[in-house]
Amino acid sequence: MRKIAVIILLLIILQIATANVVNLVIVSPTQANPVYVLPGGIVTVVIDVYVNQNQNNVRVGEEISTATTLPINYNYPFQQTFDPATWSLVGGNYYAQLSINITAPVTLGTYNLLVGAKQPQNSQNWDIQVYELSAVRVVSVIPNFVWSITGNKVLDIVRKPGTFAGVGPTIFLRSNYNLSLTFAGFENLVKIGDPTQTIPKYYAIQPTTINNPTQIASGDWISATNLNTTTIPINATGGTYRVLWEKIVVSDQNTACEYEDPAGSTIIINVVAMERWIDPRILEYEIDYK
Repeated sequence: MRKIAVIILLLIILQIATANVVNLVIVSPTQANPVYVLPGGIVTVVIDVYVNQNQNNVRVGEEISTATTLPINYNYPFQQTFDPATWSLVGGNYYAQLSINITAPVTLGTYNLLVGAKQPQNSQNWDIQVYELSAVRVVSVIPNFVWSITGNKVLDIVRKPGTFAGVGPTIFLRSNYNLSLTFAGFENLVKIGDPTQTIPKYYAIQPTTINNPTQIASGDWISATNLNTTTIPINATGGTYRVLWEKIVVSDQNTACEYEDPAGSTIIINVVAMERWIDPRILEYEIDYK
């Protein structure tokens, strides 16, 4: 009897040692907690599945509930037999990736999203990943802004060489979103009919509290060409003004004539990090939000 018991024990150990083991890893969404979704919206879950041998007949199950475990006799509402061609050998384990689209509950609340993987013959060996999922009602407020500009053409009359500064365009901005100003086409002034003669030009973007160029710090003046690669962030909540001060440096080598920015210039108002404000799944159409 003792010998028979030993043989049975060895068989049990051998069976456990050779059992197939399935491991599951959720790749996305990330582990941020909780995950929010519109009621009835779609959650896309990407998972990695690993199995130590015999990669055929691996099943994946998912459920949204208040429970934290899948039932032992889970009835596979979602089943997937992986195509053997999709498996690759990674670190001695077979590996495949699967993307699952899951419909969130239509009732507001917080739920557990359970994703499990196993092989049918190991019916009690689910490898489970649990995610907290919140179905919430979203109120979207449209990004908006108002702008105006005055003094968009400046005529300077210079009688002698020297450095001269004055007020250029004044811009008004109001927005419930962060804005920025960028610039394009700004150049030094060029003599009409003789592009070899130029007058260096500088700009400073200042609030309306500055009313004299002597109040502007020397480091705030930006050359015309450098202005084209400059971004000025603007907090326009409640409305704000910005004044584009201008400075020119006229030398005694600049002969009498008219000088101009040859191609004109552009001030660009940007809505920073603008997001889609209406979910197209609600209105069932796509909008151009760029």
